[in-house]
Amino acid sequence: MGEGDETMKSILMSIKPKWIEKIARGEKTVEARKSVPKYGTQFKVYMYCTKEGRGRNLRLHINDKKGREDVGITTWWRDGKDVLKVNDHLPAYRFNSHLAEGKVVGEFVCDHITAYTYDTDCGVDITDDDLEEAMLDREDINIYANGQTIYGLHISDLKIYDKPKDLEDFRVPCIKDCKKCSRYVDKGGFGICHQLLERPPQSWCYVEEL
Repeated sequence: MGEGDETMKSILMSIKPKWIEKIARGEKTVEARKSVPKYGTQFKVYMYCTKEGRGRNLRLHINDKKGREDVGITTWWRDGKDVLKVNDHLPAYRFNSHLAEGKVVGEFVCDHITAYTYDTDCGVDITDDDLEEAMLDREDINIYANGQTIYGLHISDLKIYDKPKDLEDFRVPCIKDCKKCSRYVDKGGFGICHQLLERPPQSWCYVEEL
């Protein structure tokens, strides 16, 4: 999108913590999905880090010149100059800043989508390079496809938030324009109906841009 564009179409996508980490580190540059939004390309993807249910702990990682070091389980993490207490009910990761499970931890722009068709004899038609960018092997993607076309969302303009956003910060666009709706908001002559996002999507869902 150019600098003159006011808004960008956007979705919120649920991604497992292990893939969030690889995206944040720039290792994973393609996200494979069975469906994509009807936006074409150039849309924003907010990344929701799913909960893995490993218990009420925070895994702390320290980045130094020798690389990333796992220093074990803690209920505290260091954020800049301050040490913050993490809520006991919030399992979380630390990579570069806060990257918390159950939170929206960053965003990227999908600038290109590649369709990988499925062949009953050969499986998913995808190159070795694209498999490497998606960090998948052929067996995994063939099982995931289950006979369907798979779409590769190419990741660009990646941004990891200094502080994760809550799911409740996002709104789902409503297709109706009803002034009787309690969620109706007058926007200078035209109406918008804002629907709260109450739970994370299984794969992805449309949301309004923040």
